[in-house]
Amino acid sequence: KIGVVSRARTMWRILAGVAVVIVVVVVVILSVAAAVVVSPATDQPHHVDALVVPSGDHGERLSRALVLLHQGVAPVLVLVGEPDSTEDIDLCHGGQSFEVVCLRPQPDDTRQEARATARLAASRHWRTVAVVTSMPMVTRARLLFSRCFAGTTEVVGANLRFGGRPAFDARFHEVGGLLYAWFWARSC
Repeated sequence: KIGVVSRARTMWRILAGVAVVIVVVVVVILSVAAAVVVSPATDQPHHVDALVVPSGDHGERLSRALVLLHQGVAPVLVLVGEPDSTEDIDLCHGGQSFEVVCLRPQPDDTRQEARATARLAASRHWRTVAVVTSMPMVTRARLLFSRCFAGTTEVVGANLRFGGRPAFDARFHEVGGLLYAWFWARSC
């Protein structure tokens, strides 16, 4: 009986050790993902071929892109995805002193937006684009657009216009999306 009990204890110790390692790995991965969502590295482009604004905007992305556009950072504004505001729709109807291209990939998700932007960039022989997105999405946008676009992708972060629970939800969503892009959806 002593041998059986000893083997059972050893087995439980091994399983407990494996469980601890798994928990530590999961905590590290979630911590890294959360860190790059909360305070991602952003770029400050000086000149690019186009500014790209993915859908999901609550006003912060387009506002930041228009400031950059008026500073002469790019001659073209690309709105990709479903319109988020009447301003998006108005811009797509033209009448500005700058070129606006509106892309509506289906289904409308960040990966499809990156693919549509890459096709447009290739057809126009663009070498650089700057994606203007919300701060929590910077890392995932950089990952997906860089995978799809053969040129240089810069990513500009725009601060969220809301806090509290909606900001937490946006960051939580991005952690999930980033983990999915890192581990499962690894291609353009």
